[in-house]
Amino acid sequence: MVQNFLWRKLSEEEKEGIKKESKQIMEDFGASLGKVEKEIKEPGLVKRDKQTREETKTETDSEFRKIFLKNAPKTEKSEDGEWIKAEKGAWK
Repeated sequence: MVQNFLWRKLSEEEKEGIKKESKQIMEDFGASLGKVEKEIKEPGLVKRDKQTREETKTETDSEFRKIFLKNAPKTEKSEDGEWIKAEKGAWK
């Protein structure tokens, strides 16, 4: 019953009205773009003392960690705990 309210066939008049309205929207958008500056300046380079951040250990929720590791395709255990073993694009 709800689907009857979600979709209906449009008449030719409604289709033409939608086409005219969408064309007007595109023309207005194009006119607005004409007013924008032609050249966008790139932001300046950011200078940092260090290019990498220090690795820190944080406490995680043990239940979340257990579920997360259970869903991982490959894990690896070490003396520090269990970790995800992943390759770029491999976990899909």
